[in-house]
Amino acid sequence: MPTDTPPSPVSAPGALAERPGEQPGDRPSDRPSDRPGDRPGARPAARPGERPSAAVAGLARVVGAAFGLVARVRGAKALHPTGSLHRGRVHRSGLTDPTGVGWLDTPGTDEVVVRLSRAGGFPSALPDVLGLALRTEVDGNPADLLLSTAGRAPVSRHVLRFRRDPHRAVYTSVTPYRAPAGLVMVAALPAPPAFDLVVAAPRGAWRRFGRLELTADLADDLSFDPVRNPIPGLVLPEPLASMRAASYRRSRSGRSGAFPGRSIK
Repeated sequence: MPTDTPPSPVSAPGALAERPGEQPGDRPSDRPSDRPGDRPGARPAARPGERPSAAVAGLARVVGAAFGLVARVRGAKALHPTGSLHRGRVHRSGLTDPTGVGWLDTPGTDEVVVRLSRAGGFPSALPDVLGLALRTEVDGNPADLLLSTAGRAPVSRHVLRFRRDPHRAVYTSVTPYRAPAGLVMVAALPAPPAFDLVVAAPRGAWRRFGRLELTADLADDLSFDPVRNPIPGLVLPEPLASMRAASYRRSRSGRSGAFPGRSIK
């Protein structure tokens, strides 16, 4: 997979205009920028070896059992049972003020697979919490990023929102990751027919690091797991990591036809 191809031209960071998918109440100050000083948080560096406490492990087992029950009842994944798979391309322009995560900080072009999904599996005529899952490869290994519909603004970016149109929705990580430079949110903002990929401190200004284009539809399906296949340098903090790992594992127990380990070709 090419990793050193120069990125396609993109508009200057910080120059994003209002988009059709911008949510009411989102302020212009929340648009992407690349100003020095917008560093993502001041928390300690990521701790990949962090172990959950006994209480967190117990809560994760309860959450996992609940998701497993839902999966068995519906005969499919408990969350995001329906979706469409697409081939895509990410043009990374990088960041002038780095996060310490190579995939976010450095320019490059990546061939990716993207799944657009509906969390509740409701009919398309009804609003739902939508998901955007992206798989790339870093050093020959699969690396997954999962985002859900939320708002742009400092508070609303942490709150799930129901939407209908997956191509005009705002997707965020909802909760921040730990990165070497501190806490960081990741998001995909609608820029039809593509998405602008951005990062921010939990309540900071968005800074663009790339652009995602969907290039083709795929007929099969793919299982994503950001706990087992994280983007190097992005670490889910506890207790979220344990709960998400348990829910994914038990939720997949009701799913058939998944391809959990497939690489990008």
